[in-house]
Order: sequence, then C-alpha cells, then structure tokens
Amino acid sequence: MRRHAIVFGSTLAIVTLSLNGAFGQDSTPPKPVENTAKQPKNEAVAKLLQTQVEAAQTCYRDMVNGMAVERAAGFLVFKDEEPTRPVQVYTWSVRWMEAQRSLSATKDGRIAALTAHQQRMKDLQATVKVLVAANRPFATRGMVRDSEVSACEWYLAEVELLLLREREK
Repeated sequence: MRRHAIVFGSTLAIVTLSLNGAFGQDSTPPKPVENTAKQPKNEAVAKLLQTQVEAAQTCYRDMVNGMAVERAAGFLVFKDEEPTRPVQVYTWSVRWMEAQRSLSATKDGRIAALTAHQQRMKDLQATVKVLVAANRPFATRGMVRDSEVSACEWYLAEVELLLLREREK
C-alpha cells in the first residue's frame, strides 16, 4: 500500500511539473503576426479575422488550462463532466493558426503562424506522452488514452507538411 502511495505521489508531481513546463510558457500574450504588406481591402473582413484570432487564442488557452487542471486532479477526484481531450486543444490551435494565416499578406507572416502552431503541437505531444505514461499504473477513467500519442504525431506531421508547402511557394 505504501508503495502505491509513493508511486502515486511521484506520478502526480511529474505530471504537474510537466504540465506547468509544457504549457506555462504560453501565458504571455503572443506577438501579433506582422503584416507589412497590404491589409485586406475590406476593413470588416480584417476586423472579423482579428476577432477569430483573439477568440481562438482564448479558447485554446482555456482548453490547455482545463486539460492541465483535470489531469492533475484526475488522480484524486472523478469529475462528472467530460474531460478536455487533446483534440480540443488541437482544434483551437488550428483555428488560431488559420485566422493568423488569413490575416497575413506575407509569406513570412504565414510561416510564423504555422511555426507557432507547430510549437503548440510539440508542447501538446510532450504533455500527452507524460500523461499517458502516468495513466498506466492507475488505469483511471477519463485519463488520456495511448492512442492520443499517435493522434499528436499526426497533428505534428500535418503542420510540418503545411510548413514545407508554404516554404516551397
């Protein structure tokens, strides 16, 4: 029994530290993608795109924070609500990236948006790997499944392909 408590405590500490390390760096507001070329001709379109960027950032951060809190607390308490899944973090990151790309009239701006999304996916992948490893000894309901690691590999490959294509243009 004591051994389980030690393993449990160690795993909880590792998960908490990993989540703070992987997602803690996203607490500062991102720099807006530079748009030195022409702005969209219609100011209404530009305003709507900026609204999408800001909304996606907010939702992405909310998903990341929800995932971090639920995973750290998931060992101790079962929640009635559906836990945040990595695909939700991915979805809001993609929406953020697409809005930034749409706002940018330059190749460098589009590459910057893709690179920022790529980094978010690397952070997500690292966190999911830690959470899957931490989940194995406990088989706790609602924790991250092994298949989420493969999903994160797909997310990362997707953005790397987009980056290659954008750089070739």
